Amino acid sequence: MNRSKMTARVVAIGMAVAWPVLVSADFRESAGWNDLIDRIGAENVPDGENVVVAQVEAQSGTSYAPDVNDAEMLAHTFVDEGPGFTGQSGHAMNVAKRFYGATVSMTPLVDPVHLYEAGGWCLDDFLRANYSSGTAPLSMPGGVKVLNHSWIGSFGNVNNDQIVLRRMDYVVHRDDAIIAVGVNNGGTSDNQALLCFGFNNISVGVRSGDHAHSDTPANYEAAGRMKPEICSDATATSWATPVVSSAAAMLVDQVRSDPDLNLDGQLPAVVKAVLLAAADHQDSDADDGTWSNEPSESGPDRGTTSRPLDMVQGAGQVDVNRSHLIMSGGRITGGVSPATTPEAPPTGWDWAFCLLGNSRTWNFTLEGSVDEVSIVAAWNRTVPIGFGSNWTMGDFDLELVALDADDQPVSLVGSGPEVFGAGNVLSTSAVDNVEHLYIRDLAPGRYQLRLSMVGGGVSSDRAGIAWYFSEQEIVDVPGDIDGNGVVNVDDLLQLLSEYGSCFGGCASDLNEDGTTGVDDLLLLLKYM
Repeated sequence: MNRSKMTARVVAIGMAVAWPVLVSADFRESAGWNDLIDRIGAENVPDGENVVVAQVEAQSGTSYAPDVNDAEMLAHTFVDEGPGFTGQSGHAMNVAKRFYGATVSMTPLVDPVHLYEAGGWCLDDFLRANYSSGTAPLSMPGGVKVLNHSWIGSFGNVNNDQIVLRRMDYVVHRDDAIIAVGVNNGGTSDNQALLCFGFNNISVGVRSGDHAHSDTPANYEAAGRMKPEICSDATATSWATPVVSSAAAMLVDQVRSDPDLNLDGQLPAVVKAVLLAAADHQDSDADDGTWSNEPSESGPDRGTTSRPLDMVQGAGQVDVNRSHLIMSGGRITGGVSPATTPEAPPTGWDWAFCLLGNSRTWNFTLEGSVDEVSIVAAWNRTVPIGFGSNWTMGDFDLELVALDADDQPVSLVGSGPEVFGAGNVLSTSAVDNVEHLYIRDLAPGRYQLRLSMVGGGVSSDRAGIAWYFSEQEIVDVPGDIDGNGVVNVDDLLQLLSEYGSCFGGCASDLNEDGTTGVDDLLLLLKYM
């Protein structure tokens, strides 16, 4: 059916009576940019060079472009993909400075910049949602990789909105494009369908929590998905979104510039997983206080959640220093059996293929306790041409388990605070295309990360997965024979197994007299 009469009701977010164009770069500090400079040196920081981007703006008439003659813009080549701009938009200028401004942005060298008007982008100029169902969106122009959408809206019709969202998700999957979108401003549940109800994009809020933070509603597909997915320090979501777009461009530049990194690192689901896993969960200014993805805090289900993100903050505040650390860890291909499971570094990622009913696994050895563990899996829905309701998407679960002395997996669900202080070791959302483990105070030991495909109506799927383990704190615990940070019956069993047969070099030789005997047993009982 031709939908040529579809009319968009779209507005920019972050509007003001007068358009301020002097932008403070304080957001770079809160986004970890200065920490990144301190760690690797300014000359090594990815700046987005040669990453092609697009800025999509909702403005009345033909004013949807920044002031291309402003000093912050002069280094860029602009390609107009809309009806032809005849005036400058203050809103577009504020977005542009944060995204690619010469002295303000984290990615001043992205280029060229393609410009769209939001309604046109949804309709004739790109997605072609007003065309017949067999007509695909236009080809992505000029190798555009990262698209910023600091606007909200609706076509006033659920069916038409969903056609736009399906076409957008199709484009992400077809073109490997990364799309960051803002949610509505104001700390309410009044979110807008376009574009934050999409699956394959990255929805962005503000660090203060003053944005719409409702789940996707019942009349839209996969109701109950959590939005937003990440935040940035800004006074409005229009200004927060280009910070996330810039962070994504930094990761793309990092992957393309480092020959040791697998190019799959620039795939949208991988970039999304890296950004969310790296997010700073602490020091939130949100009105609701401490970050939480609502894990069970006691009993046999302790450490489980079906709500992967914080209901207001998503994964937390974007952090480009930790994102860079995770990407630098490289692609670590997960195993499908004990023999193929790799020993993984404390930061890393994968673009993991998984069959229905099977798992991909990674092993970690912690010599000391870890204050913070953040792990995210993200994946796309697949929308075929036709753009109907026959889309498909796998359903993944994410879990961290312990490995016993024989490297057999042992569930951490229900474990006490001596194993992990707080958070979740299992994430099992049935609707979100994101799973997230966030663990505090993880004890030393051997662990295995498991990404399992549990459903979704498809036989296989891929997910981007990224992990961050903070620095290990190695503390000598007297009597801790097996090195897991606690003294318990496992240490007693190891001592008894070596009793009388250990002659030097055994951890069970607690008094270091060259043998494991009664004196060591008495010491262990004292420590327990």
